Amino acid sequence: MADQLGGRVAPRRAPDFPREDASPVGAGRDARAAGTPLRIDRTWLRRFARRYPSPAVAGIVALLLILLGLLAPWVSPADPLRPNVLARAQVPSWQHWLGTDFIGRDVLSRIIHGAKWSMFVAVTSVLLGTTVGAVWAVASAFFGGTFDLLGQRLVEVLLSFPPILLALLLASALGGSTWTVILSIAATRVAYGTRIIRSQALAVKEMQYVEAARGLGSSSWRIIFWHIAPQCIGPYLVLITTSLGIAIVLEATLGFLGAGIPPPTPTWGNMLGDAASMLIPQWHLVVFPGAAIVIAVLAFNQFGDGLRDALDPRLRGTNL
Repeated sequence: MADQLGGRVAPRRAPDFPREDASPVGAGRDARAAGTPLRIDRTWLRRFARRYPSPAVAGIVALLLILLGLLAPWVSPADPLRPNVLARAQVPSWQHWLGTDFIGRDVLSRIIHGAKWSMFVAVTSVLLGTTVGAVWAVASAFFGGTFDLLGQRLVEVLLSFPPILLALLLASALGGSTWTVILSIAATRVAYGTRIIRSQALAVKEMQYVEAARGLGSSSWRIIFWHIAPQCIGPYLVLITTSLGIAIVLEATLGFLGAGIPPPTPTWGNMLGDAASMLIPQWHLVVFPGAAIVIAVLAFNQFGDGLRDALDPRLRGTNL
């Protein structure tokens, strides 16, 4: 009963529940409700750069390589396909900064256009192969049973082949073209994407909110697309960034062996193959394309490692 204080009834005191805005989650909810912009993406990038400076620099280098490939027709100093018999196999000079090849084509222009083709093949093949592997992994983890058993046996068969051997077999069987190279490299990425993302999907499948959604009558496809697949985006992004370096090496190897994009299309692998076909290869025809491959692979690998550490709470220790 309420106490009588001077003939007036004292008001009831509300229970001391914790305020919602006392936590970061509540603060974010209140800010969104009030229309205050939350610069989460910019803040995350700033923290990523402070905590992982080397991967951040590597990510900038990788982005610059992609932009270089996209802007190749406008930034290259010369036509990469135009020969000049009067300037054959020249060493670097003020006229040709990285020298010329055995028929007088400018090496710098060919490296810039090679970035366009190498990046296009690497990005397209990795996106295609990893996406197919991710879809396969989520479906295999959710449905299980015979589908999962047969799928994992097929994954083991694909993993038994070295990536370069599998890509070489497929590229040789399908014929030399840009899209056959893309499909050959994508086939090597499917099994790795399936194996890694399947483990994540199996863990998410057993969580309580997935069981609650199933108990509320949600369909299987709704559970897959709205509850399981979003939790696999982190491993998916890490797989893409770490696989780009491998795809660049595979494309260069296929071009060097003559099973890649057919000449005269300038790719880094084709440039190394042309240099190896000479009786006495000029040093600049080997060093500069090789250096481009090394820089691209290191940039994507370093950025992928940093992104993996940033997205995995077990590796970073605290929230980024």
